[in-house]
Amino acid sequence: MCSHKHYFQEKKIIKVAPYRGKVITSTFLLIIHLLMFSNAYAQEDSNTPNFILPPPYERSIFSDNGHILLSWKYDKATIFEIQQSNDVKFSIHKTIYKGSDRSTFVSGLPDGDYFFRIRISKKEWSETLKLEVRHLSLRTAYILFALGAFVFLSTAFVIIHGVYLVEKRERT
Repeated sequence: MCSHKHYFQEKKIIKVAPYRGKVITSTFLLIIHLLMFSNAYAQEDSNTPNFILPPPYERSIFSDNGHILLSWKYDKATIFEIQQSNDVKFSIHKTIYKGSDRSTFVSGLPDGDYFFRIRISKKEWSETLKLEVRHLSLRTAYILFALGAFVFLSTAFVIIHGVYLVEKRERT
């Protein structure tokens, strides 16, 4: 028995290998994938991982709540080390993360400027990332609390008043 499929087209028999369509489709999809994601797989010339920052930021990030999610990219699996300092020269610093994950969460930072850098296996440090932490003032916090309380009480009043009016209408 022949392993080829036969298709009839205007009284002509066309033989097609059973795997040929799959090979062509797979090759086409592979080429599209490589073209679309080639930048994501490209290895940089540097042996230093780089922090991933949200679009409006370049080397400085602002936080009004004292926490940040640090993420970085590096194509090879390895151990990363992140240091934090209060000065750009890292004269006094502490290692806040050492491991193989591609991100870490830092929280509980009081107002001030913080600097972060990352490296792999005792190699060069990355460019420094600056984080400016400026918490909301106590005055602003009280204003927001009062605004929230007003919205809550107004909503509760509308609901209770609506229930009262419906019950009053049902009694009459």
